[in-house]
Amino acid sequence: LLLLLLLLLHPLTSKSLLLLSVAALLAISASTALATYGAAVLLAAVPVAASAQAANFILANQINHGPSGGESNLNTAMKVPR
Repeated sequence: LLLLLLLLLHPLTSKSLLLLSVAALLAISASTALATYGAAVLLAAVPVAASAQAANFILANQINHGPSGGESNLNTAMKVPR
């Protein structure tokens, strides 16, 4: 909108008008590419974070309950035999 207003207020030659429109198109395409790249990075980070959280949960579960779901090796090793 500001660019359109600038074009209406200032009489420009066709060459400078062409350069200005090319510059505007380049700026628009660069910002679109950056926005697309940012969205792709955000979308790629979601499964990575989810899988890391799942791996942490599995690891914590194995530490607390052992690999088979019974007592952990730490608790078994620290128990005093009767």
